[in-house]
Amino acid sequence: MIEIRPVSYEDEEYDSCGNTTHAVLKVDRITIPLCGDCLQELNESLKQFNNTIFCYKCSNFIMSKW
Repeated sequence: MIEIRPVSYEDEEYDSCGNTTHAVLKVDRITIPLCGDCLQELNESLKQFNNTIFCYKCSNFIMSKW
């Protein structure tokens, strides 16, 4: 399960950049504190990933017969 949530009292006060934690990304049992800059960077990365056309979706893609 993947979720992003606001910071709570139990979370780390600072993220890996050394900035104040604004949100927490939780993937299964892994918890990643994120500052405002890291949160924005993650958001931009997700937008770029969602707008990427991978080769098999390209109109010029020709599947190999083998």
